[in-house]
Amino acid sequence: PRSIDASVNEIVSEADVKRSNENAPKVDVKHVNGLGSHFIRDIYFPDNTRVDPGQTIKKSWSLKNNGSLSWPSGTKLVSVSGSTFGHNASTVLTSEVDVGVECNVSVDIIAPLEAGKHTARFQLVTPQGKKFGHKVW
Repeated sequence: PRSIDASVNEIVSEADVKRSNENAPKVDVKHVNGLGSHFIRDIYFPDNTRVDPGQTIKKSWSLKNNGSLSWPSGTKLVSVSGSTFGHNASTVLTSEVDVGVECNVSVDIIAPLEAGKHTARFQLVTPQGKKFGHKVW
């Protein structure tokens, strides 16, 4: 088994992917031309974790390819609208992720200097710029 663990500005050459024997989830997931992504769980920094202003954190999620096509090499996890920080953070996956595979994807983000509740939202995007799958935060 292999899994993907990518960080912002880090290019992953070796994928460490864990094949899941579970059936694809029976939920309404946004698919784009056969590409799909389903949120499985938070890995690092669960929702509502308190952090210091300006602190760099590595936020990681477990995602599953629940589409009918592999995610191509060059797929990115990018910041999307609704984010109050992490606007320039992204991660590039340099290996394909096969259908049915669960992988860990991470991004390094810096907490805002202003106190309060903040959210950084991300979504996968194809090398051609088409967003697909669940948004994660």
